[in-house]
Amino acid sequence: MTQTSGGSGSLRVFAFLILLSLAPCLPAQGEKPGADGAAAEVAALLASFGLPASGTSMLDDGRTEAMLALAARLRINVFELLDASYRYLLPRGLRLGIPGGSLRKAEARFDFGRERVRSLLPVDVLEKIEIGAVQGPGEQAMDVWLSKSREEFIEIGTAVYETRFGFEKLSPLRFDHSYGVKVKRFPFSSVLERLELYEPGKGAIYVRGLPKPKKWNLWIVTLQK
Repeated sequence: MTQTSGGSGSLRVFAFLILLSLAPCLPAQGEKPGADGAAAEVAALLASFGLPASGTSMLDDGRTEAMLALAARLRINVFELLDASYRYLLPRGLRLGIPGGSLRKAEARFDFGRERVRSLLPVDVLEKIEIGAVQGPGEQAMDVWLSKSREEFIEIGTAVYETRFGFEKLSPLRFDHSYGVKVKRFPFSSVLERLELYEPGKGAIYVRGLPKPKKWNLWIVTLQK
């Protein structure tokens, strides 16, 4: 069951953002804390949402922007934000949904990480992301729905996304057991096995059959200039 996250929790979010603006412990210029360093503050923001214990809680536009604003202030990328969120959600049995429409509206204020992040998470055709505890049949640790299938060049090859893809297992700094996505690289097609956040701001893409991963800078969320 999908529920819209909003209502009385909005006051808690507003209060959190006020405290965030006064926080003295932001990363130094150029420093990137990664998911490990961001986990506590991401958990505090999600706790302020008052998420229901059952069903998938879909964020509204304001809460989606609050998450992106925190990512920008902490200097983390989208996948580090999702990783840190999962660490809060899983042990509490919670599941969170982020609408694609809310992300597209937020693009007026935020850069999600330019072409590299967008090639792994095609925001322009994204319907929703769900992440967290598995609460019903067919759910995975992270599910992504697209309005249409998509091909994106990811340097190690061309990623081919079905209209539903994601990862069956998440653990700190790892997105494992992908489904719904293959990588075409002449002369063969193979499976994207996992994404590993091996350093803050960096990711390694593992493809079955290739001896080495493709290591990338995964750019952080920033405010639009």
